[in-house]
Amino acid sequence: MDTRLLSGVRRLVALVSVLLLPLACGRATPATPMPRLLAPTPQTNLLRNADFQAGLAAWEPASGAAALSLDPAGLVSVTVDNVRPVRAALSQAVPVEPGASYYVAYRVRTEGLVGCAGLTLTFRDRAGQPLAEMGILPLSGDHDWTARAWRCRAPEGAAEALVSVGVEGASAGRAAFDDLCFAPDDAPLTRALIVDWREEGGPLPGLEGYSVGDAAELAAALARGVAGLSACPAAAVPGGTDSPLAPGPATALLAQWAQTPLRLSTQGSDALGFAVLAGRSEDGRLAQIMIADAGSRSEGYRLSLAGFPAGFCYTVAQVASEGQARLVREGDGAALNGLLMSPWRSPAVQLVRIWWP
Repeated sequence: MDTRLLSGVRRLVALVSVLLLPLACGRATPATPMPRLLAPTPQTNLLRNADFQAGLAAWEPASGAAALSLDPAGLVSVTVDNVRPVRAALSQAVPVEPGASYYVAYRVRTEGLVGCAGLTLTFRDRAGQPLAEMGILPLSGDHDWTARAWRCRAPEGAAEALVSVGVEGASAGRAAFDDLCFAPDDAPLTRALIVDWREEGGPLPGLEGYSVGDAAELAAALARGVAGLSACPAAAVPGGTDSPLAPGPATALLAQWAQTPLRLSTQGSDALGFAVLAGRSEDGRLAQIMIADAGSRSEGYRLSLAGFPAGFCYTVAQVASEGQARLVREGDGAALNGLLMSPWRSPAVQLVRIWWP
């Protein structure tokens, strides 16, 4: 047989095999691609029936005046048509280790929703009493499928987390949920952070309106702001706040932020609750770096100060859980060799001040 003809036949067979492969898999490509989660999903999902492929098995409904159902695609949906705002949710209790960090993720779609739709975590003790509650990046209005993911730490004394998806303060509209995940956190134990003195990224956002009554709230608010994540009105979100800066030692600490309005380039933030912000003064004699962690398992960070002029002094102060501020460390920059390392336990916010005498 002619070798050229044989080669052409082989190429044709290979082409037909590639074209038929999607048909052999037996799964059609959805018309609207689903968004990927913001980080690789950990291997161990502690939720049962997290994708609702088994209907509502393992989930406890609490619908009130709303309607909970599965649509033809197998997605759990909440429909609201009520004058008074309602709460409707599907919930599942998951055992947790006190003080451990967890990764939580889900996908949500909303249609004309007046109110908020999202995932809520309620940490409870062995007696079933609530210790802490937080809403994980809820949405309202009209949104196509949106992936949401976050990291959080179980409070001391927690024995279980009640994972709930549904609507809060809703009076009209519809929300659908899919692909829930609640798993042990897999964030790096040591964060690698970079702040570059030579690069400016435009004006630095102020901290007006942030509350320092709780380090967890402040860290979450900073991380949401840096990641550009939308949020529902505070009245409809568990743990939300619209309060201004609360009085206390940490208030003065954060008020100093306005002294460094020129933004510096940073690396190390993520969309899962960890944020790095940095700025310098107009005369170049002061720089400040804000580091916030809403709840990851990270135990420390290595902060590289790229291009910073020599001869500076520094302090590192931390906002404690009760809203107080304490000095973590201070010293001469000559001993750092351009690398600042600090211990860390979330939720926490630290402010690094660097100045040239």
